[in-house]
Amino acid sequence: MNKTYFKKLISASVCSIALAVFLGACNVMPDTSELVPTQTVAEREAVLKAFLPWRALGAIAIDSETEGKYNASFAWDVNAQGFEIKLFGPLGVQLVHLQQNKKGARITDRNGTIEGQNAEALLADILGTQVPIKQMQDWAVGLPGDAMELQRDDFGRLEQMVVTGEDDTRWNIDFKRYSVFEEMHLPKTVVVESDGVKIDLSFKKWSRAEAVDNGRLSIPGVGT
Repeated sequence: MNKTYFKKLISASVCSIALAVFLGACNVMPDTSELVPTQTVAEREAVLKAFLPWRALGAIAIDSETEGKYNASFAWDVNAQGFEIKLFGPLGVQLVHLQQNKKGARITDRNGTIEGQNAEALLADILGTQVPIKQMQDWAVGLPGDAMELQRDDFGRLEQMVVTGEDDTRWNIDFKRYSVFEEMHLPKTVVVESDGVKIDLSFKKWSRAEAVDNGRLSIPGVGT
């Protein structure tokens, strides 16, 4: 695998997906529909923790001071065994495939595959920084993970968070909007900023994937 090419692609893409912590500066857009949250924070988080397996389809836009701008669609699957993230370019061409299960981790791009014990270690080796990708599975559904600093909106949903990674990297996380799926309020728009990298994540569709498959996933605007 061409490590220089991979570093540029991952640092602007998977890094972004993984690098996440969201810039806190905007308020969550108020939900004016009748489907406003009625549960307590503890009740809501219990439901979110039980939300497995899940699949999220969406788009990512990265603006990096060192790597420039990058846009891709993503398909993100999580189940009890692990997770799988695929990044797609124009016309649904798969660019990067990141997998983690109990046996180990694997990252594949068009130049080849690298394997290791876990995804965070692989990304740290490639990028030179620790990416809290395990915690991102919590953030994706609106759970705080190991966040020590956080703010909630009037409905008790996460609004802003700060997380410090194992290498002391500071992640700022801003949950800007939410959508409703099966009466759960899940993040719709999230902004992540850390060390000169700004990432906009847009979650366009949620579903309950029964299993993480190995084939090409459907993404918004591509296929069915």
